[in-house]
Amino acid sequence: MKNYRGFTLIELIMTIIILGILAATVLPKFIDLSQKARLSALLAGRGAIKSAMTIVHSKAVIEGKDRLASSSINLGNETIDIAYGYPIYGNYENSPIITAAGLDTTVYRANMTVNGRTLITLSINETTTSSACAIQYSNATETAPPILANTSRTGFISPYACRTR
Repeated sequence: MKNYRGFTLIELIMTIIILGILAATVLPKFIDLSQKARLSALLAGRGAIKSAMTIVHSKAVIEGKDRLASSSINLGNETIDIAYGYPIYGNYENSPIITAAGLDTTVYRANMTVNGRTLITLSINETTTSSACAIQYSNATETAPPILANTSRTGFISPYACRTR
């Protein structure tokens, strides 16, 4: 009888099955990371916008421009258009709120209006996420500060909503 060295067919099949089970449990975690990364980037942008609103409003109060319907202030090297002391939404090419927040205009886009609400969406490599993965920003009025909110009814943005179209 010869002494063979190697693995039996059963051992090889069991190894393949175990590797398949491991791949099936780990792969969804890696797929989900891109959606969570988009959500994190959107929430980071929301935080930057909220901080910019506070900074711009504080400067407008100091300069006595917080009661004017239309004005501008200098913030660093940028001129920020304001309404009642807060940055205005502007448009895709020129969005004072995104400029004031120091956000990259190739990633954060103030380009979507849904039901009369201005949405700031997250765009990565020219692929815009859905309106469910966006934050709402509305200009200040004489009686109310701007609204900065998540777009979902619950106030929570699901990572699934931040997938690309």
